[in-house]
Amino acid sequence: MGAFFLQSTESRYYATVAAGIWCANWEMGSETLEIHGHAAVLSAEERGTQNEKTLPSLPKYDLSWVLDEDL
Repeated sequence: MGAFFLQSTESRYYATVAAGIWCANWEMGSETLEIHGHAAVLSAEERGTQNEKTLPSLPKYDLSWVLDEDL
């Protein structure tokens, strides 16, 4: 289990910078709470969204935060 990070703006610059800042804060917060994980770009199958090409209204997927399994 983890979290998905998505863009909901058409700006190709703002969304990328904002996602990077958000992910850095997420990582620091997770470390503080001793929640161990890592960022990963998952395939549609790994995310369980095989039909996302038929649903163009979805935000653009960027990356996921995946919990490490050694918890």
